[in-house]
Amino acid sequence: MVMLFSSEDETYDWAVEFGRTLKPGDMVALYGNLGAGKTVISRGVCKGLGFDGNVCSPTYTLLHEYPNDPPIFHYDLYRLALSRLKFSPKQAAKSR
Repeated sequence: MVMLFSSEDETYDWAVEFGRTLKPGDMVALYGNLGAGKTVISRGVCKGLGFDGNVCSPTYTLLHEYPNDPPIFHYDLYRLALSRLKFSPKQAAKSR
């Protein structure tokens, strides 16, 4: 799925609504260049899932776990070589 938004606020608002549709066990993968809006979407999704805390990119820690019900795990795999992963977001998109 490709989403194009005209502002950060529009991106965030969409992500909040999208987050409200998610169910326990759902997984969302975002792929994009630095500055593409992945963290804005992550903040909105977390808000839509009921999390009101601070959401930031876990670039250096690779993972943030947000205390929520259900718990939210926010990974940032940017620094890892895609060849070391079992799949890449591009491969996942091609398989649809």
